Amino acid sequence: MLFSFKQQHQILKEANTTEAVEAAVDELKSFVKSSTNLTVDAVTELVDFVSNVSKRAKDKKIKVTKNIMVAMVEITQGIKENGRFAFAPGKNISENRKNKEKLVKAVTALAFEVEIDPNEATFEITAGSIQIKVKQYDGTDFPKLQFSPQTTKDTAVKIIVPEAATRQAWNNGNTSSRVKRETTTRRSAFLYYSDDTLFYSDKNATSVLAAEIGEPVMNLSEPVIIQHKDDVLKYGKHPPSGESLKVLQTKLKCMYWDFNLSDWSSDGCCLNSENPPECHCNHLTNFAIIVDTANVPKDVALSIVSTIGCTLSIIGLALTILVHAVHRGVRKRRPAKILMQICCNLLVAYLVFVIGVERTSNPEACTFVTVLIHYFMLTTWCWMAVYSYDMYMSVVKVFRSSKAAYLQRVAAFAYLTPAVIVILNVGITVGYFDQNKKNEQLCDGVTDPLPISTYRADNMCWLKEYSLYFGFLLPVGILLVCNCVVFATVLREITCKKLEVQTSAMERTNKQTFLIAVAMTAIMGITWIFGYLMLFSTDVTYLRVMSWIFAILNTLQGFGIFLLTSMRSKDLRNVWWKPLRSAVSNTSTTWARFSKSTDEFAVTTSLTQQQSTMTNSK
Repeated sequence: MLFSFKQQHQILKEANTTEAVEAAVDELKSFVKSSTNLTVDAVTELVDFVSNVSKRAKDKKIKVTKNIMVAMVEITQGIKENGRFAFAPGKNISENRKNKEKLVKAVTALAFEVEIDPNEATFEITAGSIQIKVKQYDGTDFPKLQFSPQTTKDTAVKIIVPEAATRQAWNNGNTSSRVKRETTTRRSAFLYYSDDTLFYSDKNATSVLAAEIGEPVMNLSEPVIIQHKDDVLKYGKHPPSGESLKVLQTKLKCMYWDFNLSDWSSDGCCLNSENPPECHCNHLTNFAIIVDTANVPKDVALSIVSTIGCTLSIIGLALTILVHAVHRGVRKRRPAKILMQICCNLLVAYLVFVIGVERTSNPEACTFVTVLIHYFMLTTWCWMAVYSYDMYMSVVKVFRSSKAAYLQRVAAFAYLTPAVIVILNVGITVGYFDQNKKNEQLCDGVTDPLPISTYRADNMCWLKEYSLYFGFLLPVGILLVCNCVVFATVLREITCKKLEVQTSAMERTNKQTFLIAVAMTAIMGITWIFGYLMLFSTDVTYLRVMSWIFAILNTLQGFGIFLLTSMRSKDLRNVWWKPLRSAVSNTSTTWARFSKSTDEFAVTTSLTQQQSTMTNSK
């Protein structure tokens, strides 16, 4: 059928009449409707034909009658529907992009040139996913223009062109040939595409709305407003309809089709993210709103496991602190005091984690929660280093000093070092980068519902990227390596050099301290080794497995410390086991007495009733 296109081109070249064009478009309209799968060559020739007609119309060589305009819109719709093969992704990208742009330009030009009945002053057409409305104005007024297409979807799009745009295009020193031809008659043309098929891009664009008033209009003092009343277009985080196990994180961008770039651009446009969202642009062209939606599924099983693990750790840490505080002989020892500091800081970190790690709806509160978890996790690791250092000084160096002065120095290290790291991290990320990283897609004065933070993650109140790498994992890695070196040194001294100790009790204490330190470092160290391993791959299955292992180990750290310290030692175990056993025993005794009394009362009542019955019978 390609010969028919060539024949129509020849007819168009030779004929300068509107009737010849009408005959050609009628034949092509029938062909496009009957073709189920247009080839690339067929689409190219059809687009060339439409483009040539629009050029002749602009040069006033032919008139664009209603019949021609209707046929052209139906041909365009047919190309969209039946050109799926020609427009398939990855096929003839350059040719596709050129054809689509030529078709959009041609349809817009034809809409502006279509003949309009003076009595009606309006021309409207709907063909499939394309709607066009052209309106003619007489006089010297500069009205505010509005257009809202009729759609079958539960959406509503509306474009508002301010008076500044019409004034600038129609009367502000404009001397173009078109304005000279029609000094008192002006037009506005609005085009609506319910999808982005004719705009070649990999971006997820919604419906496209175009406005044309005759001349390019740039740098408007009042912006053109495009309203999108669509329940799907909610900027921010929200659960999808009927879903409780997912969270949608939706970002919106106001864009226009830049024919120079052959792609969507946001220059001169911004988003007012209120409900409904609005795009404000300082020029007129083809507008769309780009939707970037990330579907974040909630791993309910992992969340439950984490909650249970954190609860067990909180209970274990609280019991460990209580046991060491009650036991007089243990609480006076320096290793026990350091151990209590470890437990207290880790306990606070767990409590803050359970209460606030998912409070991402409030950005400021989420950042504060991240700071607290960051700080107390670092202080825990610093006290772990102090515990190892104290063991080294006691076993290897046989160091003796004032307890008060020593604990003050190590406490200053354990609390001030994390404070410096956190303050530097927050100051650089939140105080500098986040303040200077303004979302250019949003209009001035609009609060970003999804602020970009370089300090914390979007889906949880915890560190991300460089804040995580340099503000936490690097210090923890250094402390972990230092602990391993200390353990190796102490182990060599204990096993190889046979240190001379004053008593066998001291030797047992040193070995016990060493084993506890190694075990605690192993529990926390292995946990964060899996945290490091999560950085080495982006494979979904790999990350899910590592996340499960990391979450289980991380949430059970506190309970593991309780088992090591308060279960392993008989003295400490008796602190909580004896009262618990005594309470259980007393409860059992009380219950037995209560049951016995109940049985005796029941027997006595039964005998009384029998005696009463016998007396009454007599």
